[in-house]
Amino acid sequence: MTTTNKPIMKISVGGCHAAIWQNIGQYGRYYTVSFDRTYKNGDDYKSTQRLGFDDLLNAAKVMDAAHSKIMELRADDQQIITDTEAA
Repeated sequence: MTTTNKPIMKISVGGCHAAIWQNIGQYGRYYTVSFDRTYKNGDDYKSTQRLGFDDLLNAAKVMDAAHSKIMELRADDQQIITDTEAA
């Protein structure tokens, strides 16, 4: 399995962030998502995967956007396979 060094897309809403990663496996491309929330602690910014009540809607919006983008990417991948098979 090979993973790229950089995410192919980042999505942010409020302090919630998702990064979409493209991977190549035995059966072709697949996508994963990493998630975090940033917050300020004094003068420093920190990152966590824990969510408070007020973060839930922003996290849901980020995850929905990541899901929609991955659906587009998978459709593009399938079109490439279909075009290749037709050639």
